[in-house]
Amino acid sequence: FRLITSKMTKKNFKEYLDNIYFNVNNEKFVMDFLKKNIADLDIMIDLGASFGVYTRFFADDIKCKYIYSFEPDNFRFENLTENIEKWSKKFSTEITAFNKAAYSSNTIFNFKTNHTNISGKLSDKSSSDTYEVESIVLDEIFSFKNKYIFIKIDIEGAEYEAVNGMLNLIKNNNVEFLLEVHKWGDPLKNGGFPHQILLKFIKLGYKAIKIDGRYFLTKNQKINSQKNLKLSYIYEFIKYNIRKHF
Repeated sequence: FRLITSKMTKKNFKEYLDNIYFNVNNEKFVMDFLKKNIADLDIMIDLGASFGVYTRFFADDIKCKYIYSFEPDNFRFENLTENIEKWSKKFSTEITAFNKAAYSSNTIFNFKTNHTNISGKLSDKSSSDTYEVESIVLDEIFSFKNKYIFIKIDIEGAEYEAVNGMLNLIKNNNVEFLLEVHKWGDPLKNGGFPHQILLKFIKLGYKAIKIDGRYFLTKNQKINSQKNLKLSYIYEFIKYNIRKHF
């Protein structure tokens, strides 16, 4: 990773991150898979949008009608909104950005920023590296029904509670996911570990393909069994217990 130093201006750091995030090879394997497996999408929800790599991909390549991008990191949100303003002139997609974190309750949390190319995360402590952010429950702002929705989740440990806040959305729509899990879990709940979030998706009836460290989750017949997801759950459960006891 690279740290922001006193000699590196915000503009320099933005250019540095732009070169990483929007490199033609960044996320290419995952995006090629998604292009082959997603069509006629109604809505995309980008949780942990950062500068908007997936927001742009779903506007440009997938031709999604509506995108809702969430990014609690102030620096990344500032650049996300600048990018969306540029993209709105190029793509027909309607993109809405939220400077909030998706969670299971509407409240205010401490958000720890790393001042690096590695994203920040919710924190259970206040320090010189944290500031307050608002959280939002997706079920309370979206009332979609019978829509084809894709949700990308990369939110540094808050995945479990974010999903708890969208259960009606999942129930009332055809929702697919690209999920990244994080071994440290949710510092606010002392839970939300990878095996727990994977078990939740198993109980919700999802199947999975693991792509470049992420999970493509669907209830459709694109995947014939839950075997991959169940094996991943067992693997993450074993890893969790090894970390816990050693």
